[in-house]
Amino acid sequence: GLLKQPSKQTDVDVAWVPEPELQTNAFKVTALLRKSGLRVEQSLGPAKLGKQFEEAQKKSARFVVVCGSNELEKNIVVIKDMSTGDQKEVALSEIEQSIKGSLPSL
Repeated sequence: GLLKQPSKQTDVDVAWVPEPELQTNAFKVTALLRKSGLRVEQSLGPAKLGKQFEEAQKKSARFVVVCGSNELEKNIVVIKDMSTGDQKEVALSEIEQSIKGSLPSL
């Protein structure tokens, strides 16, 4: 029989406020989520958050993780569910569980 093709939909898009130290933090978050098996993308160049959200929507990303300076100070990220518009603050140590718990078949 035919094998079912895996979904190419992006699970998570990591957005960051365009400041150098925040880009480094965003890279760490991206690597952490990829290591856990999620399909993750991230803007490599500095862009306004609104533009990054538009790109995430074009990619059909299910979630956007926002890395900003306020979040970095508190050791958290903001996770926005792109299908519902809901967003919540999550500790960096709980980011994988929070996203995986909201995705089907993971």
